[in-house]
Amino acid sequence: MLRPGTPADSGPGGHGTPGERIATELVGHLDPLPFSRRGRALSVRARELPEGTYAATHAALRRGDPPRRVLALQFAVARRDLDAVAAALADPAVRRRALAATIRLPVPDSVLREFVLDAAPADRRAVYGVLRRSRRSALADELLAEMHRRHGRADTAALLPACSAAVAERWVRVRGQDTATLLRLVRTAADAVVTAVPGMLAARLPGRPLPAEHRTLLALLAPRRPAAVLAALAADQAHNDVLHIPGVLPALLTEPEALLREFGGRRMLNGHCPVTLPPRARRAIATLAAPEVARLGLLFDQGSIRAALLAARPDGERRRIVELAYGETLTADLSAAELRTLPRADRTELAGRILARPDVHEQSWRRLAITATLPFAEAEEFLREATSSHRYRQRTVAWEEMLRCAALDGAPETFPRAVAGAGRAWHDQDMVRGAALRAISEAPRALLATLPPESLGEIVAACTTARDTRRTTLRTLADLLATVLRVRAARGVVEQTDRLRSLLARVWSDRRTAASGPPAVHPPAGWTAGEIWRLRRARVLREAAGGRYAEALRLGGLLGRTLGDVPELDDLVGRIACAATTSTEDRVEAAAAWIAPPGTRESRAAELVAADPSLGALDAVWPVVATRRTDLLDSVLDARTALPPIAEGRRGRWTETQRSRAAEQARSVAGDPDAELPERAAAAALVRDPAVLSDLARSAPQPVAAAALGALARRAPSDMSLPILLAHADAPSGATARAAVRSLGTVLANLPGTEATERLRAVLNSPRAGVGAAKEAARLIAALRPPGAMEVLTEAFRSVSHRDVRAAVAAAATAFAGDDDRVPALLDEALRGPAAVRAAVLAVRPAAYQRPVLARAVAAAMDDQDAEVAGDAVIAYRDRWPDAPGAAAGLVRHILGNSDSHRSRTAAATYVQIARGTGDPGPVVAVAAELGRTASTGESGPARRLRELTSVISTDHGVPDDVVAETTMLRAVADACRSCGLNAAAVPPLWRIATLSLSGLPADPVETGAWDELVAAIDERPYRFAATHPVAPRGVESSTLLSVADHLLALPGSVPGLLASRLLGVFAGPANRDGWSADLRARLVLVRAHHDPDVRESANEVRFSGAAYRPLP
Repeated sequence: MLRPGTPADSGPGGHGTPGERIATELVGHLDPLPFSRRGRALSVRARELPEGTYAATHAALRRGDPPRRVLALQFAVARRDLDAVAAALADPAVRRRALAATIRLPVPDSVLREFVLDAAPADRRAVYGVLRRSRRSALADELLAEMHRRHGRADTAALLPACSAAVAERWVRVRGQDTATLLRLVRTAADAVVTAVPGMLAARLPGRPLPAEHRTLLALLAPRRPAAVLAALAADQAHNDVLHIPGVLPALLTEPEALLREFGGRRMLNGHCPVTLPPRARRAIATLAAPEVARLGLLFDQGSIRAALLAARPDGERRRIVELAYGETLTADLSAAELRTLPRADRTELAGRILARPDVHEQSWRRLAITATLPFAEAEEFLREATSSHRYRQRTVAWEEMLRCAALDGAPETFPRAVAGAGRAWHDQDMVRGAALRAISEAPRALLATLPPESLGEIVAACTTARDTRRTTLRTLADLLATVLRVRAARGVVEQTDRLRSLLARVWSDRRTAASGPPAVHPPAGWTAGEIWRLRRARVLREAAGGRYAEALRLGGLLGRTLGDVPELDDLVGRIACAATTSTEDRVEAAAAWIAPPGTRESRAAELVAADPSLGALDAVWPVVATRRTDLLDSVLDARTALPPIAEGRRGRWTETQRSRAAEQARSVAGDPDAELPERAAAAALVRDPAVLSDLARSAPQPVAAAALGALARRAPSDMSLPILLAHADAPSGATARAAVRSLGTVLANLPGTEATERLRAVLNSPRAGVGAAKEAARLIAALRPPGAMEVLTEAFRSVSHRDVRAAVAAAATAFAGDDDRVPALLDEALRGPAAVRAAVLAVRPAAYQRPVLARAVAAAMDDQDAEVAGDAVIAYRDRWPDAPGAAAGLVRHILGNSDSHRSRTAAATYVQIARGTGDPGPVVAVAAELGRTASTGESGPARRLRELTSVISTDHGVPDDVVAETTMLRAVADACRSCGLNAAAVPPLWRIATLSLSGLPADPVETGAWDELVAAIDERPYRFAATHPVAPRGVESSTLLSVADHLLALPGSVPGLLASRLLGVFAGPANRDGWSADLRARLVLVRAHHDPDVRESANEVRFSGAAYRPLP
C-alpha cells in the first residue's frame, strides 16, 4: 500500500513518470477553473483514463503534499475506486473527506468497523454520522454494545441515532437516554422515544412547567405517535401545559376516539389554545357520531377549539351537537366562536336567547361577541356605538366584531358598506387598526372582490402615513391587497386594477414593509415585477437623475430575486454598484440587490469584481467569490483587501496557490500593529505557517494571539502544535491561555484517549497555569471524556486549592455521575465546601440518569452542621426530591429546629409537596403535632414555624388529587395551632377543609359540620379570616353550595353572614360560566338584606366576572 507523502521515484524534478506528468497536467488544468466547474472537470478526466493510466496518476497524486492527496481522493471517488477510498482513511489530511465519501459509496462495512474500533474520539463521532447518513443500521447495531463497553454512555448516545428502531427502543427502555439523544431519535425511532415520555412527565415537579427541551420533544413526537402521547398524558394529572405546546393538540385530535377513551368525562384542557385542525383530524372527526362529537367538545374549555370541531361536521348536524353537549345550559355555555359556525337561522335564534339572559351585561365583551353573530342590520347600531368607547381595548374588539359580523352576514352590499364606514378605525391606535384589518382579511374571498378601491385607498393612506403603524400591520395590508387583486383577476374583474396595483406598490415601498419582503402573488393576478416598476418608474428615475438612489435601491431590494425581470431598474442598480463615484453605502446596498437573482449571481459577481476588485469582499459578494467563483479570488487578493472570515472547510475549495497567497496577505495584516484588532484576528485565522502562528501567539495582542492558537491547532501536526499550545496553557491567566486550552480540544480529539488524559492532567495540575486555563481544562475533560478522566478530576480536586478551579472540577465531575462510583464522594465533599464550589455543582442540569446521584448528594448535605451548607442543600432539594424521596426525613430538623425563616419555610413547603406526591400525610401530621407541643411552651420560634407550615398547607390550589390526605394534613395543622393558642392561624386550614367538603358527591342532607367548626374558630372575630383568599374548586354542585349558604345565613351573628357572602363571591365566576348564576343571585339578595351592615356591604361587593366576560376569539 502506498503511504501518504512518499517521495516520487521519478528522477529530477519529480515529473519523470507518465503518472507524474498527467498529475501535473491535471493540476494545471483544474487550478484556473472556478470551483463550481472544477468537480465536473475532475470527474470527466478520471472516468476517461484507462485503468493503468488512472492507477499511475492516482499513485503520483497520493505521493504528493496534502492538496494533491485531496485531489487523489477526489480522483478515486469519481472513479468509484473503493480500495483507494478505504486506504485514504489512514491519512489524517484526507480522512474526513474519505469518511464523507463512504456515505454514498459502497465501502465494505468491515473497513468502517476496523477503523472505528481504535479511532480517536473525533473520528469515532464522524463514523457514527456516516453510519446514520448511509443507513448502515445493521453495522451500528453490531457496534453499539462494544462502543458502550469501550467508551461509555456518551459514545452510545452518539451512535444510537444510526441504529435500527428496534435496537434503539430496547436500549432506551433498558438504559434510558438524555433528552438531546431522544430528540435525535424522534424521526428515526419514535417508538423508542415514546417509552421515555411517561418517566419524563412523572419527573416534573408539581406546579412547574415542562423544560423547554421536553416541550420540543413532545411537539416533534405528537404528530408521529399521537395515540401513545395521549396514553401518557391521560396518566399525567398536570397535562394542561403540554397541550398548549404548539402542534401537540392538533396532532392529538387526529385520534378523537382515543381522546374520548383516555379522558372520558374529565376536562382535558383549560385556557386559551388556538388550534387549526389538520386534514387528517377533520376526516377523523367527520367519522364520529354526533353524541361523540358533543362529548369531545366538552373536553375543552375554549370555544375556539369546540368551534373547530363543529366546523368539521356538516351544517345540518351542528345545532344538534351543541344541544347534546350543553343541554339546559346551552345559552350559558355556548361561545361566540361556536355560534358563528351554525346555520343562519339557528345562529340568530340562539344569539337572541343568549342576549336576553340577565347575566350578559350591556357593556360586557361577551355581548359584543354574541351580538356580532346576528344579521348585520340588527347588530350594526350596537356595535358601532361600542366603537366610540373611550377604552381602546373595547374599541379594538368592537371594530373587529363589527367587520366580522358584516362578513358573516354574507350580503354582497353589506360588507363593502361596513368597510367604508370604518374610517375611524384606520386613524385609531395601531392595535385597533391591525385588529380591523385582520377581520377584513378573514372574510370570504367572494366578499373581498366587492371591496371598492376607494375604501382600500383610505386604508392604505392611513396606514402608511401613521407613525405608529407596525410592520405586521403593513404586512397584513399588503397580503389583503394582493388577495383582492388575485380574486378580482380570477373572477374577470379588471376595472381599476391599476389603482389597486398602485396601492399595493405604495405599501410595498414603505420602509417598514421592506424588512419582511413582499408577499407572494399568484400569476392569475397579473402582478409582475414589471407592473411594480411601471407604477414607480417616474419617481425612481427622477430621484436617480439627481444622484439620490434611495428609492431605486429600496425597490431593487423589495423585488429581490425578480429584479432581473425589470431590465431598466436592473441596469440602474448595476450601474450604482459598479460606479466608482457612488457612495460606499449605496454601492454596498446596490451590490446586495444586484447579485440577488440566482440565475445571474455568479456572472454578476464577476462584473462587480471586474469593476472594482474590492467589491469582492462585500458581505453579499464574498460568499459567491469564496465558494463558487473561486477564479475571481486572485483579483480580490490583488486588491490587497482584508478578506472577511470564512469557514475552514470552505477554504478547501481554493487552489493551493490561492491559499498560499491568502495566507501571505493575512500574515501581513495579522502582524500590522496599525490594523484594527477584529481584522487582525480574522487574518490570523487564515495564516498557514506554524512558525508565524507561534510568533503571533507569543507577541500579538491577546485577541489576535487567541485566533492564532486556534488556527495552529487546526493546521499544524499534533506533534508540532501540542508543545506550543501546552506552553501557552501553562502561562499566567488571560485570554491567550484560555484559548490555548480550548484549542487543545481540537488536537486532543484526534489523538488516542490516553494521551489526551495525560496532557489535560498536566494542565490541570500545573502550579504555573492560570486559573482560567485550569478551568478550561476541567471543562474539556468533561466534554472529551477520555479514559481515566474521573481519576484526573479526583486527583485535581484533592490537590488544587484555588476555589474557582475546584468549582470547575466539581462541575465537570457531574458529567460522570451514574457512570463512575467515585462521583458521589466528590460531590459530597464539594457540596460541603466553599459556597462558590457548591453553587457550581448545584447549577448543573444533569441528564435523567444522573439526577438521582446529585439528589442523594444534596439530601446528604441537608444534615451538615454548617448552617449555610444545610440551608443551600434544603433549597436545592426542593427541586430534586422526586429523585430521592426517601431523604425527606432530613427536612424535619430544619422545620423543627432553629433555622432561618427562608430555610424553614422552604423545608416545610418541600415536606408538604413530598407528602402530596407520595399520598402519605403521616409525616406532616407528626411534624405539626410536635410543633404544636413545643409552641405551647410559649417559645416564639416554634410558633413562627408552625404558622409557616400552616401557611404552606393552606395555600389554595383547587381540588388536590387526594382530598382525604389533604384534609388530614389541614386538620393536623389546625389542631396544632389551636392547641397552642394560635387561633387566627387555625382559620385558613379550617376554611380550606370547609371548601374541600363541597367538592364531594352531592349528599342529602349536605354535610355542614366543617362550616360550623369554622364559624366557631372565628368566634365573631372577622379579622381572623380577612387574609384568606380561597379559590373555587371545580366540580361543586350548585345545590350543595346553596345549601351551605342557607345554613350559614340561618346561624346567629355576623361571621356566618360574612362567610356566606365570601362563599357566594368565590363561586360567582363558576356560576356565571356553568349557568346557575340566577340561583346564586337570589341568595345574594338575601345576604344583601342581612341585619348586619358589614355583611350587607360585603355582599354588595360581589361581582359576576366569570369566563363569559372574557373576549372570545
